[in-house]
Amino acid sequence: MINVRDFVNALIEQGTHYFTGVPCSYLTPLINEVIARDETHYVLASNEGEALSLASGLWLANKTAVVLCQNSGLGNLINPLTSLNEPFSIPVLLLVTWRGQPGTKDEPQHRLMGEITPELLSLAGVEWAVLPDDETGALASLQHACNYIQAEQRPYALVLTGNQFCAAQSPMPEPQTAYPRREEALETLLAHVNPDGVIIATTGKTGRELFTLSDRPEHFYCVGSMGYASAIAHGIALGCASLPVYVIDGDGAALMHLGNFAGIGASKPDNLIHIILDNGSYDSTGAQPTASPGVDFVAMAYAAGYAHAQHCNDSDSFAKALRQTDIAGPRLLHVPIGIGSMAQLGRPTLSPYNVARRLQSHLKTIDPASPFEKTMANTVQLPEGGRISHSIPTTENGLMNIHDTTQPNALNAVLTGMDIYASKAISLKAKADPSIANLSFGEPVFGPPEHLLKAIEQEDLSLSAFMDASKRYEDPRGSLALRQAIAAWYRDRYGLHFDPEREIMVTHGGVEAITLALLVTTSAQDKVAISDPSYMLYARTLKTLERTPLRITRPAGNHEYAEMLAQDGALEGVKAMIVNSPENPTGYVASPQDWAVIGARAERSGCWIIHDEVYDAMHFERPHQPARAIASLANNSIIINSFSKKFGLPGLRIGWMIAPPQVIEQAAKAHDYLYLGVNIQYERIAQRLLNDDGKFAWLEEMSSNIAQRCHTALNTLTEERGYRWPRKPLGAMFLFPEVSGVYQRMPEKYRQPGQHIGDAVANYLLEERGVAVVPGSVYGPQGNNHIRLVLCMPDDVFNLAMKRMV
Repeated sequence: MINVRDFVNALIEQGTHYFTGVPCSYLTPLINEVIARDETHYVLASNEGEALSLASGLWLANKTAVVLCQNSGLGNLINPLTSLNEPFSIPVLLLVTWRGQPGTKDEPQHRLMGEITPELLSLAGVEWAVLPDDETGALASLQHACNYIQAEQRPYALVLTGNQFCAAQSPMPEPQTAYPRREEALETLLAHVNPDGVIIATTGKTGRELFTLSDRPEHFYCVGSMGYASAIAHGIALGCASLPVYVIDGDGAALMHLGNFAGIGASKPDNLIHIILDNGSYDSTGAQPTASPGVDFVAMAYAAGYAHAQHCNDSDSFAKALRQTDIAGPRLLHVPIGIGSMAQLGRPTLSPYNVARRLQSHLKTIDPASPFEKTMANTVQLPEGGRISHSIPTTENGLMNIHDTTQPNALNAVLTGMDIYASKAISLKAKADPSIANLSFGEPVFGPPEHLLKAIEQEDLSLSAFMDASKRYEDPRGSLALRQAIAAWYRDRYGLHFDPEREIMVTHGGVEAITLALLVTTSAQDKVAISDPSYMLYARTLKTLERTPLRITRPAGNHEYAEMLAQDGALEGVKAMIVNSPENPTGYVASPQDWAVIGARAERSGCWIIHDEVYDAMHFERPHQPARAIASLANNSIIINSFSKKFGLPGLRIGWMIAPPQVIEQAAKAHDYLYLGVNIQYERIAQRLLNDDGKFAWLEEMSSNIAQRCHTALNTLTEERGYRWPRKPLGAMFLFPEVSGVYQRMPEKYRQPGQHIGDAVANYLLEERGVAVVPGSVYGPQGNNHIRLVLCMPDDVFNLAMKRMV
């Protein structure tokens, strides 16, 4: 744990006396310490963007401030980060708590932001590091952050992964008031609202207490989206104008996005009742104060255009106001409450997905037609009663006539949002310039076995073979003869027995096999775990299929997956996990301990394991095991393999999948719908390769040559020359060195602020040294300080690259 007093002292020694932000429970000891001390100032901010802008203003006034926030507030931070701090180069230290970390149990609203937090910070140009749990490490990280801010004049984020601070101050006492507690206010609300009305509850304890007291289809419990409950209610009130809509806001949430008041006042939904339960604090994070004691919410509502607003200082006045149904809205009821929560506080047992669809389904039965909708059909109401006429033509029945204004349909937003992946982009540039030593793309110079070339040419590539193969479609599962050869491969190499008719399928390369495996075992929005780092196409494939990639940090070591999945619930809620062993980009080969933990976690969670083993013949420091060889994975794993890498034929596009019969049955169906059969002529070449008696000897020689190259590279690219090896490659055909040492030595013009170290080094090697490598950041945030090199190029290219890189 970190002594919070020592941590604040260290900040004070750096000249920091101001702290601002939005609380998180992880930050409670720090905020309480700052509030309690005379030499530090805690400046209230209603949202994270305000806090960062305020801290930037303090910097302009030659003061230093720290911004405190939860990662859920990064959305509010993005605007000033990208349009204030970046262009003006204003440095600020951020302390960001990391809720929803991959592999940990947390609330559903934190899942997505937890997954993208590292990438989001990096995309916003913010250097960041996880704050160590121990005090020595934490103070060292703080010193590094302050040094970076001073030198680079850019923001830096220290990311907290849990309750890392040990409190020095006593918890803040709960102020004693005569006001009812939240539970009592909600009981009054439930007793006096229209039973048909919709109730929207803000995030945090409000929604939880409402659910604990009463759950109905008309209820919507916000989780996350702090400050937006009133906007959600606004939309429902406009869409269902015949129903009363009640929104229960908190003072902190209402202050976070006060612009909602103006929107409600402008469109004037007369069925909206906006209730603010005001206890002057962020109750769920340690009761730190909000700015509400200085705010008159009633006057603010009237100023924004609400039809009616009033203070309800006790339960009786609140009940009376709720019973007054003859007052047109929008109305605001300000209800002061005390701090504290009910003793047995539950959580909604329905998922957010089901809460939303339950309410939507209920509201389908409600007639949405209203005088308001009819009035608004072609005009927008303004605060002063004026109107702006739309120029959109309508038909006789009032519908919009878009015949003359329709634009071309938009393209798939997921695909248009993804650029060409880095290794291919760099390789294309390198191929256009023969002087560049290209170590960027995995197109093996070796293979196929030379002794098979004559037979391939004369028999498999003959005109008669071409005509025979090209005049018909292949079976959706592929050639039975090739499937039998694949079964023999696993029998002879691993002692595994698979049914070629029911458990094996031929695909258009390994990538199609992975795609089919995901299509069969997961549905849209399902979470699929991938390690960080991992092969770049996994995340892209998942996003293309509208699955949710869950990156789990995999620490370097001897048993990386075992450590990555050490926590019991690591795969809870995950439908599938992709394991690449031997791996691109690091060369890691899973250990028996890894497979034991993977099997145990998958069996416990019901998760499918998709084992991409396309580099299975390339292992030189640790034996390779297919997932189906593990007893606990015999019925819930899928093997992916291909001829592209081990036989050096990436253009052959023949791969395979081994899976339980029910998976193969559905995969063959999807294959037939999407691709039809594979190339029959190329299947025969693949069959020849697997039936060759000399294949294992040839593959052993190939693997030995790659191992020798790996040895040469490790002895050439040494730490003294700026290359470190947190992971010594155990297999595959890649190297993944850490290159911060190279970064420190290369010319300053290549060290651009905000750029990942690996990206900068890759650019330097390409532009200055004539060597094409891939920046490690494309494989996940854990690769930010790395580059990836391939080992399958001609000897002269490899030797030239080694010479240029040192």
